[in-house]
Amino acid sequence: MTVSGGAQMVSGGTTLNNKILGGGFDVLSAGGLDSGGTIGAGGTEYVYGGGIASGVTVSGGTQILSGGSAIGNTVISGGSEVISTGGLAISNTIGNGGSEILSGGTDSGSTIGSGGTQTVLSGGTARFAKVNGGVEHISQAAPPAARPSAMAGSRSCRRAA
Repeated sequence: MTVSGGAQMVSGGTTLNNKILGGGFDVLSAGGLDSGGTIGAGGTEYVYGGGIASGVTVSGGTQILSGGSAIGNTVISGGSEVISTGGLAISNTIGNGGSEILSGGTDSGSTIGSGGTQTVLSGGTARFAKVNGGVEHISQAAPPAARPSAMAGSRSCRRAA
C-alpha cells in the first residue's frame, strides 16, 4: 500500500512493505506493526506506545517514536528519526545523510555509518552505539553513552544551553 497525502492508522494489525510518501502519514499504536516499510520524502510515521516499526527504511521522511519501538531500521538520504519520551530504537543503522535525534528516549546498539549523525539531547540515552564513520553529538546534560567497541568516526560533547 502507498500512502501519499493521506493517513493510515494501525492498531492491533500489521502492514507489510508500506510506502509513506509526500504529505502522507502512518500512525502505529498498541499492537500495530510496520514491517519492511519505506518512509519517503515528505512522509511521516508516528510510533506510539505498543507500536513497532521493524526493518523500515526512512529515506527523506521522518519517523517519530513516542513510546513505541523501532528495530533494525535504516535512516538515510535526508531521513530523520526522532526518539522522544518512552521511545526505543534497537540496532538501527544511521547512514549517509540520515540523522537520529534522542530527546527523551533510548537508542541501544545502533550503528552510525559514514555521513550519518546521532544527536543525544538532555533526557536522551544512547547505549552501545557503534560510530563507524559517522558523528555522534552528546549534550553535556545527557546521560553518558557507552563507549563503542569500535569507533571510526567522531564524537563531540557540548554544554547544554
